[in-house]
Amino acid sequence: MNSSDYNVSNSIPCPVKEDFIFYEIYNAVSGEMIENVPYLEYHSDKSRYAKYKCKEVFDEEAFQNQWNKWVANEDRLIHEFKEKLFEDHQVENNPKREKCFQLAWEYGSSSGFERVKYYFDDLVELI
Repeated sequence: MNSSDYNVSNSIPCPVKEDFIFYEIYNAVSGEMIENVPYLEYHSDKSRYAKYKCKEVFDEEAFQNQWNKWVANEDRLIHEFKEKLFEDHQVENNPKREKCFQLAWEYGSSSGFERVKYYFDDLVELI
């Protein structure tokens, strides 16, 4: 297996709450809504909106939908990665393979899949 096979990244961007916040801008006199402004645009020039009434709105449903898509894809990638490791090391039927992966994941996942592979390569010899 190539080491490039372990350079896995989620094609779905991890949602950031600020991307789901916008500001409703209202005329201070009439109360009429003038526009919706994204979070970053609003905060890059707050003085522009000083004479208006502004209401922050968080689109919880859209955020949760994006989060669920990201998590599902992340889970799929981890599963495929794990199965590929098992196959490459010929431990698909070993009852201790999951524990071995769990330890490798615990030690290396904060540094990425490549590091998990590094630990798994060492630990698999024990099973």
